[in-house]
Amino acid sequence: MNLNEYQKKAFTTARIDWSNSRGRNVPIFGVVGELGSVFTELKKTLRDGPAYTEGAGNTAEEFGDVFWYLSAIASRI
Repeated sequence: MNLNEYQKKAFTTARIDWSNSRGRNVPIFGVVGELGSVFTELKKTLRDGPAYTEGAGNTAEEFGDVFWYLSAIASRI
């Protein structure tokens, strides 16, 4: 799957009310929240080192969430 295909598929799953500012803020807050989760995973990886065996998978999942929100925003814009 290329980026264009991903963006189109991601947008079909978006349940965002773009008609008002409150709804439009949801994906923006989503990006910020998911970025916080990415940094939390990176912090745990740095802090715990090899003992934190779930770090790589969790970080990848959080980046996927960030990418989903960015794709939804980009599709709308």
